Amino acid sequence: MTLTAIALLLFRATLVNAAPEMHGWIDVPTQNEANETILHIDYDVSCAQGVWFPGVTGTLAFHGHKLRFDLFEAKHSTEVQLGPTSKTIEFKGEYALDPTPGCTLIHFSPSIKTRVLNSISPTEAQVLAHSPILIIRDDQYQNRLTDLPLEMAYSMESHGKNIAIKYTLFFTDEDSESTGPATEAHMARYGRRTDIEWVYEVELDPKNQIVSESYQGFVLNDAKNYVKHFLDRKPKSNVQALQSGVGTPDVTHSTSSFRGQYLPGSVHPILYNIANNNVFSPYPDSTIQKNNLIGYHLVPHMRVDYPYAREIVMLKKPWIFKVSDSEMLREDKLYENDKALSDQYLYVLIDGELKLSSPMNLIKGFKARVELNGEDHAILSGFGYSDIDRLGEDMWGKEAYTAIPVGRDQLSRIGQTSQETTLHGSVSFFADNVLHANPDDKGLHVDLTIRQLQFFKLVKSGKTYETQEVTQAFHCELGPLENVLCQF
Repeated sequence: MTLTAIALLLFRATLVNAAPEMHGWIDVPTQNEANETILHIDYDVSCAQGVWFPGVTGTLAFHGHKLRFDLFEAKHSTEVQLGPTSKTIEFKGEYALDPTPGCTLIHFSPSIKTRVLNSISPTEAQVLAHSPILIIRDDQYQNRLTDLPLEMAYSMESHGKNIAIKYTLFFTDEDSESTGPATEAHMARYGRRTDIEWVYEVELDPKNQIVSESYQGFVLNDAKNYVKHFLDRKPKSNVQALQSGVGTPDVTHSTSSFRGQYLPGSVHPILYNIANNNVFSPYPDSTIQKNNLIGYHLVPHMRVDYPYAREIVMLKKPWIFKVSDSEMLREDKLYENDKALSDQYLYVLIDGELKLSSPMNLIKGFKARVELNGEDHAILSGFGYSDIDRLGEDMWGKEAYTAIPVGRDQLSRIGQTSQETTLHGSVSFFADNVLHANPDDKGLHVDLTIRQLQFFKLVKSGKTYETQEVTQAFHCELGPLENVLCQF
């Protein structure tokens, strides 16, 4: 059962353009039973066209740290997980709202939701109780609007009698990629420009006791090497990061055991974002992080079940594409400006089995191409800037998305059925061999069998996008890579 308490607010309902930061208070009463407390905010934001950040930024300060939240024009509600309350733990937090010049906060209605853990499903209780808090990286103290955490999803897997929960964060971008071609490589490989990273995984026994914990860190993952890395690198890179505004240099991804701290009175792990490609550590990576606990505690809403790829969350919540587009425009990272906005692409979901045989990395993967009837050139996934070289990264290894820049006007002619479609052509796939070796050379090839293909497009809907599946407009022959052909 959900108990809702009205927050104590000192708030003026309507903000004018370029209004000063506004403040208010939220009280959370103590509870007789252990629970998780969530700040739920319903709101409406209206921004002038071309505003550099279409929304309102917010912070909530309590218990010596601050949680950030963002009120995007592209959606109408958000939630912040505050942690446990009980007979002895209570909250009194101060919030601050900072509207972007050119934006008006029309409606703002916060409330407190308490989820009593012994009255909800065991799965929901476990997922809420162990969700991680992410402390922002150094450059985000100065640049409030870069690489914003947007959504947290989770997946679950049985380990014998135990259950493992993996938490995944969706960011607007990653600052390690700074050019249009680099972000197009993401569109080719993943079908999105956002950065998606698994953050934390916990294994629980049947009595809900923690068996093991891990997080996505970097290759220097033992204590000795971590200390050396910390002492040798940080004094220099901290200065560079603050001067350049792009954060700590890119760090290689790896899996490390978690032995860090938790939010007081809970099992919520505290993790620190330590690099501009969004990898994490249980230890502060700088004096700024150590002395200023500012971060995000998103509520894990959507479960990614087998065999789905993580990108399914974005298609279910297409406002994520819209917010990411805003950051791409703000940071000048689109390949062809508005021609590369997310609603200019045909999205293809590939379900299959992929094996790469690539001595000396001569073949990186495969590409998708669209050929339109009457046109003499092919349109390649991600403008041809990268290959699809993995399926279901950091998840189930079965599905992947790619994005082909067909163009908004052409996509408008692809309907949800073949009868509604007036644009005609084909979709196929090929392996792009760098050295153009003999295709009969069996030691140098991409072994891909495609079991299923689905097609989607994004359509403008008010201030955001909506997802439309157009699979029924395509007639496909499936099987090995070289035999796959879809006509529309």
